[in-house]
Amino acid sequence: MHELLAARTYAHLSPQATYRFSPLLIDQKSIERLHGTNERLRPTAYAEVIWFYAALIRNMQ
Repeated sequence: MHELLAARTYAHLSPQATYRFSPLLIDQKSIERLHGTNERLRPTAYAEVIWFYAALIRNMQ
């Protein structure tokens, strides 16, 4: 839900480019922890997200 709220909050800044996804490969147990009291990601999942966005930015140029 947090991504959705952030996307709505900032949509006016870039109405043509508001993306609402997270490039995460996670299992069901991890999905259940998202946006909960003990929300967390595996360190490797966090690194994969960083890698994905870095590659995305590099390939846009």
